[in-house]
Amino acid sequence: GERLLVARPTPDREGYGPIVLQELKRYPKAGGILRRYRGHQGGTNAALFARNGSRIISGGNDNQLRIWETQSERELESIDVGAAVRKLAITRDGRQAVIAGDQVDLDVWSLDTKQKLGQLKGHSLLIQAIAIARNASVAVTISGDNTARVWELSSLSSIATLAHPAEITAVDISADGTWIVTGGQDGASRVGERHRDLRLPLRRA
Repeated sequence: GERLLVARPTPDREGYGPIVLQELKRYPKAGGILRRYRGHQGGTNAALFARNGSRIISGGNDNQLRIWETQSERELESIDVGAAVRKLAITRDGRQAVIAGDQVDLDVWSLDTKQKLGQLKGHSLLIQAIAIARNASVAVTISGDNTARVWELSSLSSIATLAHPAEITAVDISADGTWIVTGGQDGASRVGERHRDLRLPLRRA
């Protein structure tokens, strides 16, 4: 609502892509800047709140996931994931991260053990966006291959696919992981239930 994370994907004069926490309501005249985090060397591509806002998890061009304490701006730990992080999504409990980089497969990492749990395989072109259901172990991804894929994170398996006639540019998933909505360059949005075969025609909004 009132807080916004802004990550800089290109490096500043010190070589880092800082992350800025803005609190728009309390500090409108000061540009809303409440906290500033050093970020990633070479640039920061994603930053998300975790654990009810007490932590920030970020990914960048230095092949790292970094975990920050929101209040103190202190970096708590980092995880070397072996490749630049282009897209990032976190489970609600803050224990798992789904990462997209410069390959078509996505990596799933445990933030507790700092170990890679496996990959989500199925897309044929780079990932455009990731969304994870708030109250279910289900994720949805969109790719330049004009498909949205729904994944069961516990088994790392693809459970449904939605094909668009044009590039998909936006995606979201309901809190319980039942409904998926996508938007494409054809000007249409599509809504589907994940337990159905999403290759079938869906409602168009």
